[in-house]
Amino acid sequence: MVALGGCGGDDDVATSHDDDVAPSTQRGGTGPYNVPVVHRVQPRQLAAFAALRSPPEGLPVAAQRLLRNPPYGMNLRLAQRIPVGPEGSFWLVPGKDHLCMVSRGVMGGRGVTTTCATTSSAIAHGITDISITLPGRAHRQRLIVGAARDGARSALVHTGGATATVPIHNGLFVLRDTTFAPPDSITVR
Repeated sequence: MVALGGCGGDDDVATSHDDDVAPSTQRGGTGPYNVPVVHRVQPRQLAAFAALRSPPEGLPVAAQRLLRNPPYGMNLRLAQRIPVGPEGSFWLVPGKDHLCMVSRGVMGGRGVTTTCATTSSAIAHGITDISITLPGRAHRQRLIVGAARDGARSALVHTGGATATVPIHNGLFVLRDTTFAPPDSITVR
């Protein structure tokens, strides 16, 4: 299985208040793994994503162990499960100025993957986790799981010359198909 992450264009970063984060327990330096862990979901994320407004479920301990050092100050206790089905487990996890999607056990895989986008990009374009079975498997499958801002109605998945329209329900969308290629782009509208 191949796992990909995605989000639309820009790399802008939203601002937050320093009282939203705990002191970092990570070693010095810069980068996504040296960001202090957030204590609560940031207001812009709460306002844009209904999934984050329900009580958090937290990431299971086994997944936390595999993830080890979460990027962008993700608070794994604030994770919100995304109901997808038997193909794996997915969570939406807030971080400092970032929103991340964590997946585990997708299409029989054993690892944990993380896809992160700035809060601004996630609001504008959504955030997705894309999994594709490896060549040679008898059953080809592509699985795209995404979260979109409140009010979004559909996601357009553009691959090659084809476009699939996927309805968005409660800010979430899932596409299962037999296409053996990552999408060229995904547009949330």
